[in-house]
Amino acid sequence: MMLAALVCLIAVPLWLGVIANLLTLNDSDAAGNALSQAFGAIGLIIVWILLAVLLVVAAVKGSMPGWVKPVAVVLLPASGAAALAVLDLLGHREPVKWMIVVPVVVPLLVFTFSAWALLPGFHSAFSGKVAGGVAWSVILLLSIVPWLRVAQMPEIRKQRAAARQAMADSLDALTPATPVAEWLKFTQSGIDADLRERALQGVRGLSHKQTDVEQMLATGDDRPLPVLRELELEPPSGFVKFRENALAFEPPPCGCRTGTRSSATSRWRWTPTNRRSCGWRGIIVRWSPN
Repeated sequence: MMLAALVCLIAVPLWLGVIANLLTLNDSDAAGNALSQAFGAIGLIIVWILLAVLLVVAAVKGSMPGWVKPVAVVLLPASGAAALAVLDLLGHREPVKWMIVVPVVVPLLVFTFSAWALLPGFHSAFSGKVAGGVAWSVILLLSIVPWLRVAQMPEIRKQRAAARQAMADSLDALTPATPVAEWLKFTQSGIDADLRERALQGVRGLSHKQTDVEQMLATGDDRPLPVLRELELEPPSGFVKFRENALAFEPPPCGCRTGTRSSATSRWRWTPTNRRSCGWRGIIVRWSPN
């Protein structure tokens, strides 16, 4: 019992830390995300090793049904592999956040079943057939679920590659005479980073970018706003002040600074001190006269 308690004392905080890591896996830059994924993999492996130790203790010291032992020998490693598959899918930004139930529920079931085996008081509430059957049936199901998505990944990647090539062909078809609005279609959220940068570079080289952007903003078209500071624009003729409208922030701007002029480039730009904490959704831009 003391060994089981010690294993749980180590495993539970580590398990909770791994879950927290999975929930924030892609919240940093590329290097930070890779480091988080590495720590997540190490954490999952250690947690599953501790779960194995806990089950061995429950089998030796507790009242574990005989049929559960070979089932656990097969399904515990299988569920660990499934948890690592979930980590890999999340690390590649696949839309499968719900699959975090695998590393959440499997350890919870193992902790619960081990407690049932080690504490005779639970035996009167649930028989070994019920306790083991429910726990390991759910673990079996969770061990299978991630691999269904993994099996689909080659076809999904093929479709994404075809969609990216089609988008690249559309971008290549744009000319210096194409309006800025058409170029901005390739700068939206979710667009491949390389295509986005190519589109921004194309806009920067347009002789009519200033006129197009001013006209779009004047007519209430806010598509340039998310990339405005990347377009290398000048204030309109006769206007010198660039300012922000705090109403564009939810919650309030949290100390965001107003636009400032760079003496090196004579360009105006907005500079929020902390873009994430400000809950930035886009910025409403106005140029004010002298």
